[in-house]
Amino acid sequence: MKARAVDFVEKPYEVDGLRRTLRTVQEDQRARTLLGAPAADGAVVRILSDAATRNALLAVVGPHAQPPNGATLVLRIGEEGRPPNVFAANQLFQLNTAIEAHVGRVERPVIYAADLSLLQAVHGLEDMKAWVRHMNGRCGAKRGALVLASVDRELSEEVEKDSVPSEGLQAMLESLANPIRRAVVA
Repeated sequence: MKARAVDFVEKPYEVDGLRRTLRTVQEDQRARTLLGAPAADGAVVRILSDAATRNALLAVVGPHAQPPNGATLVLRIGEEGRPPNVFAANQLFQLNTAIEAHVGRVERPVIYAADLSLLQAVHGLEDMKAWVRHMNGRCGAKRGALVLASVDRELSEEVEKDSVPSEGLQAMLESLANPIRRAVVA
């Protein structure tokens, strides 16, 4: 797992367990592909359309970006904050709270993020990378995806390079490997 494996299958394997593992690998590959994929990409369009039909699409957009069609909730980053849906770049805690509320109530959430320049200007590139990795992990923990549009290529490559299995998957695997920890994780 430390070598970035997504999952493993114990022998003798059960067909249902193998199917779950294959779905996990497919979802992980899809999420990695989406990082840095251009918005016009067919795979991205399919992911966004599917999420819109399930009311699971959240858009986090800066002042120069438009949300995709069908977004259930649009959170804007602006010069001045006007919660509950518009946040100044220094209101990252409040923005995260609004994102967490959405991610917590839907299955397979998709977060579409575009024009994060204000966040990067206020918090810096390193904090922006950490924020994107955190959002990617939150989506991944619920079998969702983070779609970055109009993002600096360096940021996309850095996030993809540093990607690790989702927190939920990691916790599940650790609990399976350690019966004492199983009760804590559960």
